[in-house]
Amino acid sequence: MRKVKLKLKKPRYGVGMAGGMACVITGLFLGIPQFGGAGVVFTLLAAVATVFLGKEGFLVLREFNLDDEKLRGRLRRRSPEQKLATLQKLYEQKLISKKQFEEKSRKLQQPGPGGPGTEG
Repeated sequence: MRKVKLKLKKPRYGVGMAGGMACVITGLFLGIPQFGGAGVVFTLLAAVATVFLGKEGFLVLREFNLDDEKLRGRLRRRSPEQKLATLQKLYEQKLISKKQFEEKSRKLQQPGPGGPGTEG
């Protein structure tokens, strides 16, 4: 099993998260002491926004099994070209090995079950 990797989906999430952390720190050291309850509300809102941006901004990449029934069901409903494009994306994201990519690509390009013009 591969280690879990964190990959930033879009840079704006990282910028927003950094800004949110700055607001939380400002709220803790300036907002709460000077403005009391309003400072607490500000700090809590900044913390919630920071957590949301962190959750949305980072994508957990994981290794998964191409023989997984749910994935096979999704791939089965697609054309061979769509299946190859999906496999290419998985390979480019390093979610499948080169061997897995070549094996599945070869199966898709062969006539018969799982190949062009078939449902399986």
